[in-house]
Amino acid sequence: MSQNPMVVVREVCRTFGRPGTKERFVALDVPELIVAEGTCLLVTGANGAGKTTLLHLLAGLLRPDRGSVVVGGVALGASSEPQLDRFRARPRGYLLQGAQLLDGPGAAAHPPPG
Repeated sequence: MSQNPMVVVREVCRTFGRPGTKERFVALDVPELIVAEGTCLLVTGANGAGKTTLLHLLAGLLRPDRGSVVVGGVALGASSEPQLDRFRARPRGYLLQGAQLLDGPGAAAHPPPG
């Protein structure tokens, strides 16, 4: 496994507005996160801790209010929309909690062919 950083997050803050008010709340505040290429990372935490916000930032779906998010050498917060489109088109793997894309029996109900 290479020790090159695949993900570098520094001084990132992301806020959202409270519906019906002008008030904002901090959804994510990360001083530093560095993940080496080839690393498997499990993100856990309580409801509202910022797990989904972090994944959306790493996927280029959200931009940080401050700080930098670099994934695979691409500075996502500084990227244009066409650059983000190209970044999002590249293969990545995210497994979300409870992701049920198809209704019905799971893979165990379908034996492999042969």
